[in-house]
Amino acid sequence: MKFDKTHRRWFYATAAITMACSVIYAAYAANTPGGPRGGTWVGLAFGLAGAGMILFAGLLALRKKMLLLRVGSVAWWMRGHVWLGVLALPLILFHSGFALGGTLTTVLMWLMFVVVGTGVFGAMLQHAMPSIVTAQVGEECTYEQITRAQLQLRRDVYELVSAAAGPAKGAAHERAELEQALGVTFRDRAAPKSVEGGDILSDVYVRTVLPYLRRSHGTRSPLCDATTSALLFDQLRPQLDPSLHGALDDMASMCSAVRQWSRQIQLHRWLHGWLLVHVPASIALLVLMFVHAVMALYY
Repeated sequence: MKFDKTHRRWFYATAAITMACSVIYAAYAANTPGGPRGGTWVGLAFGLAGAGMILFAGLLALRKKMLLLRVGSVAWWMRGHVWLGVLALPLILFHSGFALGGTLTTVLMWLMFVVVGTGVFGAMLQHAMPSIVTAQVGEECTYEQITRAQLQLRRDVYELVSAAAGPAKGAAHERAELEQALGVTFRDRAAPKSVEGGDILSDVYVRTVLPYLRRSHGTRSPLCDATTSALLFDQLRPQLDPSLHGALDDMASMCSAVRQWSRQIQLHRWLHGWLLVHVPASIALLVLMFVHAVMALYY
């Protein structure tokens, strides 16, 4: 979600309502014997308004599932979810008189802080993420296709090394795994003419490149860093026959693609990871809010 001009009215309205409610609260607090409380008429009004904002924000998930229900676009509901969710926080604080109260109300207040905090963090992350991905991931791949793309790239590297230096010793398991995963059968080629450095290229493939390609994310391979990776391949170049330089460059390029896909996976997890806190906290907030309302009416 980008914070563009479509959010301008929401921002101004949120700011204006917050300032107006702040003035009302200041006058109410100054003229209420014993201080502001949730049980007064003004306190109840703030509480009902804040609860209404929370309910509206919570209805976003329902609106996303009911796409055929034309009650505002999903984008409009998303903007309302963000800004009314933010607005709910000062209204609830005004309702409570900035006091935590008992156990239930204390839990509710902390849940409110968590929900709004994670929501603001997630909204900012969604706004910034497209620019971050553009800057850090040159070879972006559809997230759902990354696993398949990595398998195909592993096949390309295997065939590249086999064509340049012959089947690498220690890569038989890689061949079998790729044939099973991709449903292909590698053709046995005639052994290429022996050239200086062929065994070095195969050894680097088996010891360094292959482990990185098989588990690129979360590994400490030198290929994880672009500078270290470039240095490693540059140091290999003088040891290889010039006829192998093209294969070496292609191998470096393929490792670079996997490195960028790994970064894309990391960014994707950041983009969605905050929901693991935001969603459960939001559900708990809605449930306990109703419990609080029922208890307040009963007692």
